[in-house]
Amino acid sequence: MSELSENVELTTTIKTVLVGERIDTKKIKSDYKEVYSLPKCYVTGDNSYIVLFRYGAVVSINNSDEMLNGFIDDIAENIYNKYDEYIYSEPALVKIGDDYVDGINSQGDIVLKDISAEKVILCATILSHDALIDAFDNKFNVIFEKVEPIAEKLYRKGRTGISDRKLHSYAGAVLIAITKSVASAQIAERPDILWDNPDLERLYNRLKDEYELIDRNKALNKKFNVASKAIQTFIDLSQAKNNDLLCWYVIILLVIIIFIESGLFH
Repeated sequence: MSELSENVELTTTIKTVLVGERIDTKKIKSDYKEVYSLPKCYVTGDNSYIVLFRYGAVVSINNSDEMLNGFIDDIAENIYNKYDEYIYSEPALVKIGDDYVDGINSQGDIVLKDISAEKVILCATILSHDALIDAFDNKFNVIFEKVEPIAEKLYRKGRTGISDRKLHSYAGAVLIAITKSVASAQIAERPDILWDNPDLERLYNRLKDEYELIDRNKALNKKFNVASKAIQTFIDLSQAKNNDLLCWYVIILLVIIIFIESGLFH
């Protein structure tokens, strides 16, 4: 596979933005040519595309920042639970040229022999999942940052020093993070675009391995599963009349979550 710069016909970037919890792609109308409906994919210019995913991701290839932001503004009314601040992932570099074999080069850049809507959708799917995993992890990290001082205080002083309501609030935050994250996207599933385009299987495997989606998704699901079981235990016992017992169950939940984050559960 040649990677000589003089043989590169196009070097550009793929940008991924998480704009909200959901995009109602069925309601979106655009002046750009629609080439796929699920996920929604538009041709926005020569070798330029935008792909929309129902789980709140917008992926742009070979478009300016101004064009991308303007497009997001245009579809804003169809974004549900829109984020106050959009989550921009680090752009991925893509090189397109006749001498390339579809995959990843030694620098970690995406390389394509040619560009097509199908290849764009596949790349966009992988990069949107990469962004989602990072976002889910960050949600948990915010919770863990709040929980860690509580566990530290419990360890040093034998008590949490905070109210039951605050403990309930942290437990609820974990539950919300779990339910929203799990429902957002089927990260480990084989993209639908491959069913009609089996020739893209090799490119999919290269991208999936490069971004470590399977391993990262497994680690994320392990956090979800352990935290979810602990939450369910808390819910089952939330009606307990013994406040001291209830408090200790919540404390156990919080400690389990810290163990998950620290990597003690493998």
